[in-house]
Amino acid sequence: MSVAEMGMRLAEWARPIGLAPRVVSDDEVVLMDGGGELRWYVRNSSGRITVGTAQRSATERLRMATEDVLDAERYLTVTFGRSTRQVLFPKVHLLRLPWESEGVAKGFAVVPSDDGDLPAVVLELGIERARFSNILVPYEAVPFTIYANTSITDLRESMLDRFGKPALAAYVDP
Repeated sequence: MSVAEMGMRLAEWARPIGLAPRVVSDDEVVLMDGGGELRWYVRNSSGRITVGTAQRSATERLRMATEDVLDAERYLTVTFGRSTRQVLFPKVHLLRLPWESEGVAKGFAVVPSDDGDLPAVVLELGIERARFSNILVPYEAVPFTIYANTSITDLRESMLDRFGKPALAAYVDP
């Protein structure tokens, strides 16, 4: 699947929050909130998928990198899914994925990078799966370990289910 196809599919799913896609090419899509104040840039550069953000006229900040477009889609599904849950279910139970080092899922590790790239490296069984922008407070890397192996379908259903079923029920406030 191309980055553009993923972006269009994601924007369709996140329509309740006014997410609008702008396809630049098969390898680049920009996802914007309703007013264009917040932009998410998703690019494929030689097989490396990057996700960056920018607000208004600020410079883009790299947030995540992976070799799998589905991992980028998982990350963005959870990112936009939190807002989508609030729009569709104003009184819905909050989703609270762990974000501290102790919450890393079994089989995963979040370790610092020593190569000058994004500082938080997510390893699954010792193999690099993704990188994130913050290692001191790994608020994106640790949650990723929880949903990294969840299908896009189950992840989307969980984000839109009041109780987080089928995949995230353990992380929804009762």
